[in-house]
Amino acid sequence: MTASKRILIVEDSENDQLFLRRAFESSDVASQLDFVKDAEEAIDYLKSNSEPSAILTDLNMPGIGGEGLLDYLEETSAYKRVPTVVFSSSDDPNDIEKCYRKNAWSYVVKPFGMKEYRRFAQAFQQYWLEYNHVPQRTH
Repeated sequence: MTASKRILIVEDSENDQLFLRRAFESSDVASQLDFVKDAEEAIDYLKSNSEPSAILTDLNMPGIGGEGLLDYLEETSAYKRVPTVVFSSSDDPNDIEKCYRKNAWSYVVKPFGMKEYRRFAQAFQQYWLEYNHVPQRTH
């Protein structure tokens, strides 16, 4: 596994950003983590950077939020193959259903405590960046 894999993390909470950064780093996850604070910043990031290996997005954020980002990803064919995981504090079945209807690849309820964040970071790395194979986009 090389550090060439990049994860775009869309999270407005500075605490959750810190927990995720620490969890990925302490789990020896060999990926570059690129943080943005909302969906609009994520869209700007996607327009001006190469495609990330995966996107991890909060659902409830200011602006268009995670749902708006999912809409953008679905409407933009270049990003339909980027695994997109919703990472939210909401366990509301309606939120979960809505995200899957908007083509989220997975929905994870945010864990409690650093130990659980590390477990999540390890599982995310293993499944989405090592085991999961997405066809390469043709230009």
